Amino acid sequence: MQEEWLTVDTAWLEQAACLDMPVDAPLNEGMQGELLDRCRRCPVRETCLEYALSRKLQWGVFGGTTGNQRRTLSVERVRAISAAMTEPLEV
Repeated sequence: MQEEWLTVDTAWLEQAACLDMPVDAPLNEGMQGELLDRCRRCPVRETCLEYALSRKLQWGVFGGTTGNQRRTLSVERVRAISAAMTEPLEV
């Protein structure tokens, strides 16, 4: 059975502003700052963020967010979905 990450369309990665950054280097403050700066002008920022959120990636910079920021976004997203599910549907 193929791993899920191998079957996901990641063609968008070729457009990422961080494409030339080393992905296996330790993420120090300077590198994190540079990555976040690149994210501000990246054409695939939203796709990258969705990719990280959907896979619950807890490390690195994706879509202009750090792991801590994505954990907060995930919690907020779950709360919003839960709240929407308890509201009556409008017909």
